[in-house]
Amino acid sequence: MPILPGNVNMLASDGAAYYYMDSDNPTWTLSNVGINEMQGNAVYHTLQQIYDEKDLDNITYAMYNDETPVGTVSITHGHTKGAFAFDTSSGFWLIVSVPKFPNIRTGGYQYPKSWFRYGQTMLCVSLNNTELEDVAEIMTYTYPKFYDKHLPNSFAGSNPTLASLFQYRQPHVISAPYKLETTIHSKGDTIFHNFAKAAGFHADLYDAWVNERINHNLLVETWQNGPKIYSIRSNCTETYKVYNVQEVVFPVGSFHKTKDHSKWAVSRTAKWTCIGDINRQV
Repeated sequence: MPILPGNVNMLASDGAAYYYMDSDNPTWTLSNVGINEMQGNAVYHTLQQIYDEKDLDNITYAMYNDETPVGTVSITHGHTKGAFAFDTSSGFWLIVSVPKFPNIRTGGYQYPKSWFRYGQTMLCVSLNNTELEDVAEIMTYTYPKFYDKHLPNSFAGSNPTLASLFQYRQPHVISAPYKLETTIHSKGDTIFHNFAKAAGFHADLYDAWVNERINHNLLVETWQNGPKIYSIRSNCTETYKVYNVQEVVFPVGSFHKTKDHSKWAVSRTAKWTCIGDINRQV
């Protein structure tokens, strides 16, 4: 959540509060620790599996963001942010909206207070190792900016797409079709549908594909603070409409779209929830 000045909840007032949900606890629960803290913070404990690992021969991992922790910004790679890590049996894929996050492996977990200003979203999916190549194929479309990655030889042979993806001249999709839908099965047998597009798609992901694919109107919350010439208005002319969210309301408080950097969408029927890392921007 963003900074909510004067909120009775001190974490919310500081901008460190977050709501959490997982498959064992399927109800939004307000955190009792800050997103920058370590004990009791699910994001910290997830990423700590990378930071704590001593034997790098047994894992592969990558961190990517169009805004890297050292401040460089890529305008040629995809607007995509997150991290993944796998050992020989399983792993996780963390999709975030937070710029310059996560920190490199040798630097340890950091969530600076300067990032408290805006609301953010994170989605973490636990996966079997067999899903790793699907994740890599998705990234040939989204073209992430990797700034910390590791692939031991023991993984490269069984993961040729990932091995190719980690090359210096990273391959990516430059010819049609420019979109890919992938069905991913989590370790808990939850089915996720991943919608990935390459630069050549040249359209808004939400009203040119997702809403038509799921046959539902969508409420979409993404970054809306950019120059107006780049913003995309609500689309009410198509069969399945897309509406920009103007305000987000939680039991602990509400905030305007200008305080939110998250990227999510829900269908008006409440049958679909989408959490990603791309904006409705030209």
